[in-house]
Amino acid sequence: MKKIFALLILALPGRLLAQELAYTVEGKMKDIKTPEKVYLFYSYKGKDYVDSAMLNQGAFKFTGKVDRPILAKLTIDTKRVGRFKSQDVMSLYLADGKIKIAGTDAIKNAAITGSKINDDYVRYQEFIAKPQNELNSINEKWFQATMEQKKDASFRESFAKQAAPYAEEKTKLQKQWIKENTDSYASLIVLKEVAGSSIDLETVEPL
Repeated sequence: MKKIFALLILALPGRLLAQELAYTVEGKMKDIKTPEKVYLFYSYKGKDYVDSAMLNQGAFKFTGKVDRPILAKLTIDTKRVGRFKSQDVMSLYLADGKIKIAGTDAIKNAAITGSKINDDYVRYQEFIAKPQNELNSINEKWFQATMEQKKDASFRESFAKQAAPYAEEKTKLQKQWIKENTDSYASLIVLKEVAGSSIDLETVEPL
């Protein structure tokens, strides 16, 4: 627990204001030959950002600067459903150094290399994959539902009941991850998700 609190202290904005992390994201999707657009989404200092790059023979590149590791999402809208609706999405951290993405035709299945924080985050995603995949499936069904269905209280309740056991299983795995990976920055991110925006000592103290 002491190591996690040390991470919390290091993550305070005031401690990181003097730092500047220059990131480069380079990707290669070897089976996509058409000039598709790749979108990079992230929130930073209270604002939402969307950056884009064209695939050139399957290759793309993003560069930028942040003052702390930032969770972002990459998507390629090959099915033309819109950049915000595409299910081909990868999560990664924008951090200091070069991050490499290597895939075939779907970025959600691509491999990430080049930074410890992303290596740890990939391990974390694999650790919670079973309940997370079930939750993703439920979420996808929800997005496909009509507005009339979503307005129906019983319909919403049925989705909540479906999701509840998987959400509970995910939380248990998250707590286990934190205990077993106290030196990982990913544990800080997971801790904040488990404890909420206001850190609940009763929740985090056992960790």
